[in-house]
Amino acid sequence: MYAEVEAHLGRRLTSEEAVRIAMPACLTAGDWEKWLGDRKRSRLAPLRAGTELAERIGRLQPFHRRDVEDHPLQLLVKHTNTAKHRMPAEIATRIGAVYPDDPRSPLETAVPLDLRPRPGGGVSAGVGDVVATAPLGQRIAFSVIPTVCLRRPHTGVWTIFAHEVRLLEDWVRTVAVPVLLTGRHDVPVLPPQVDISTGYDDVRRRLADAGTIPAAERSRVRFEAAAAREGLLDVLAPRSGSPAEEAVRAWVRALTDAEAVDRANRLADVRHDPAAILVVLRALIAEARTVSGA
Repeated sequence: MYAEVEAHLGRRLTSEEAVRIAMPACLTAGDWEKWLGDRKRSRLAPLRAGTELAERIGRLQPFHRRDVEDHPLQLLVKHTNTAKHRMPAEIATRIGAVYPDDPRSPLETAVPLDLRPRPGGGVSAGVGDVVATAPLGQRIAFSVIPTVCLRRPHTGVWTIFAHEVRLLEDWVRTVAVPVLLTGRHDVPVLPPQVDISTGYDDVRRRLADAGTIPAAERSRVRFEAAAAREGLLDVLAPRSGSPAEEAVRAWVRALTDAEAVDRANRLADVRHDPAAILVVLRALIAEARTVSGA
């Protein structure tokens, strides 16, 4: 907004003008008209009613949709204002699912009676909560799927944190910025992987070379890769201290995130076929020895 107003004016803003720059989130057409009619703001020619920039800002307003409280601009404003002026964001970890890796295992999942279900499913999790029980002395592999949730400050609804951030990132990058700058959103998409911690002499060239995978997706892959590496070590490298074990560990550490997930998926795909499991295990061990030179 600030840069666009300066670009339309063709000059730098004064300190008095700068404080008038704000991105509104109007829930009704009346609120939008009131924002446009602000006398001090209307002294800035680009923000007057009927101007090109004002029309673009108006197109992004929540009142154009029925679910105004869930509009990305409304969410962005509420999250930002709450975090800046009132309190930190409310975060909770819930248990999304607990299940045995082998469905035939005698594992019983448990939901503590003193934990109330959160909106959207699952329960909040705390240290010491029992999530599953099994017969004494049996080693049973099982998976726990936690979900880190964020509470929307204006509605109280709990939503998965990564989903909320992904929604806002996608809307700002693919809708808000293109509409503000060009008046359209059917333009080449801004890439999400741009390092903004440093400056660039040629921003356009940097954008052309930037990566295309959003942060939420990159984070998901990192989590999957971490779990995949642990799983590969558990299966392929029993803690014997042998040279073969060290070779497998060195190989697993050298795998890229995508490679680690791929190798773990090979085992998962044949988990119900003992003969196929042996074939995949031998192939992975052979690969580990070849790569590590063992």
